[in-house]
Amino acid sequence: MRLDPRTLDRLIQAARRFERIEQRFAAFRAELEWFATPQCPLRAVTVESGDDSRCVIASFGTTKVVLRLLLVLPEHGVATGQVICTRALPKFGIVDPTIASFTFDAQGRTSFELGEDGDLIEMEQHAVEILMHVLEAAVRPIETDTNQLGAPAAG
Repeated sequence: MRLDPRTLDRLIQAARRFERIEQRFAAFRAELEWFATPQCPLRAVTVESGDDSRCVIASFGTTKVVLRLLLVLPEHGVATGQVICTRALPKFGIVDPTIASFTFDAQGRTSFELGEDGDLIEMEQHAVEILMHVLEAAVRPIETDTNQLGAPAAG
């Protein structure tokens, strides 16, 4: 491994970009307050901020998910935000570490496929839709091996 004298410059640039990424995530969190308003027709969804500004906790029915912001710096690229979405309490005690993940840049443009109208999916503008997508993915059935549920092994 060789030390690179340009590392300091890259980290300074990344730090500036990370500030904007954290601001985008904060705006994303703020948009999710819509779920607590009278205009929201979906009363079964709750959203908590938690103690960590880089985390959103949402519940739907018996399912709770955590959306956690990670700041990433690809080896040959610019700094981005990556949101890792996990179940807070996995169903049936089965470890299901990642439901979904996506990235976004300092302008809030996500790695989601283009919308039906051809527009980019953006953190702030599409915050509600992004969270509903994650919640829907979280409530899908988990594929299980019947042996995990105590059924006798075939043999």
